[in-house]
Amino acid sequence: MAAQRSLKDQIATLEERRRKLDAQLARLHAAGRAEARKRDTRRKILAGAAVLNQAEKNDTARASLWKLLDQALVKDRDRELFDLPATKETTR
Repeated sequence: MAAQRSLKDQIATLEERRRKLDAQLARLHAAGRAEARKRDTRRKILAGAAVLNQAEKNDTARASLWKLLDQALVKDRDRELFDLPATKETTR
């Protein structure tokens, strides 16, 4: 009976270790996703700054950018940032 108890104790100990390792893995995966989101956001900010800078200096680039934004931005609060008119759906 002592060997049986020892086996149950070993299983319980290993299951507890697995639970802790699973929690640790989940935290590391979450940290990795957060870091990836930060990098993606920074890339978008830098790319946007470069494009806006070019649009300020070049009329052709500005026209192309505004055409792209007019087609891509569907939320009125986003369009407002670029002084674009509200979408047709909200002006009805």
